[in-house]
Amino acid sequence: MNTAGGVLNIAGKMKQPIPIKLLQVNGKVYPAADKLILDRLALDIGGPTVELSGEADGSFAGKAADGGLPIVKLKVKAENFPAAWMDRYWPKGAADDTRAWLVPNIPKGMVDEVSANVTLRLPGADGTPAKVETVKGEMSTSGIVVLVSSVLSV
Repeated sequence: MNTAGGVLNIAGKMKQPIPIKLLQVNGKVYPAADKLILDRLALDIGGPTVELSGEADGSFAGKAADGGLPIVKLKVKAENFPAAWMDRYWPKGAADDTRAWLVPNIPKGMVDEVSANVTLRLPGADGTPAKVETVKGEMSTSGIVVLVSSVLSV
């Protein structure tokens, strides 16, 4: 799927809609193997870009190949994201404590690249909660300004 010139608006979660300059999604569904494969999701929001790839195992049957709950493995990469845009696009309810510190204390600079590998067990029908099994990531920045006075205040 390819599209361009739209917006992503999550009402009540973001201060303003995210412009979609380009969105490309490629993937496959293997019902017999109970797998969903996301080959690539590429999103350009007017400078910053985001790419995702990954797979879901056990989404249809409710059980992954290893016998556990369904599992999702994702690789995420974002590039060229201005620190000043965090407040605008960071969804409310997503890591609120981290957001509450980062937004006012890192007002300038550029996240040149951030990448992460995430493994998540999905919630079970019996009420078993979702569980983040692994998160590994890296980040490179330039020109970042950290307001240390708020960090050092007692």
